[in-house]
Amino acid sequence: MSRSVRESIVLPAPPERVWELVMDPSQLERWVTTHDSYEGADAGPLAAGDEFTQNLRLARKSFEVRWRVVEADAPKLARWVGDGPAGSTANVLYRLEGDDGKTRFDYENEFALPGGPLGKAAGGLLAAAPGAREARKSLARLSALLAGA
Repeated sequence: MSRSVRESIVLPAPPERVWELVMDPSQLERWVTTHDSYEGADAGPLAAGDEFTQNLRLARKSFEVRWRVVEADAPKLARWVGDGPAGSTANVLYRLEGDDGKTRFDYENEFALPGGPLGKAAGGLLAAAPGAREARKSLARLSALLAGA
């Protein structure tokens, strides 16, 4: 079962500043609404090949996603692959395009839930995790953070 979320926002900062923030796992707690904690990576922008585990919380339930950066073309494009519970997967794309000191940030998340009984069990937890509502809330927090920086 595959689903996708696509959201865009114009952020009040140049692409280099946005990149520094969104590619730094130590900053996730400042803007990602479902983020709880992370481990396995140093602070600072990640590069292709870097990996870390992110602990997420949604609807009072916690779960882990193991992320790997598969492409990082600073400050324009990042692709992430994530492995979550019960065989779930996610493919995330960040696309940044500068314009007059601002950045258009396009976010895409295509995710797949496993089939069968495990998929049904995981589906209730994961179906809303990368949902459009949480993506919009996270991007609004990112915008406010950059406006105050």
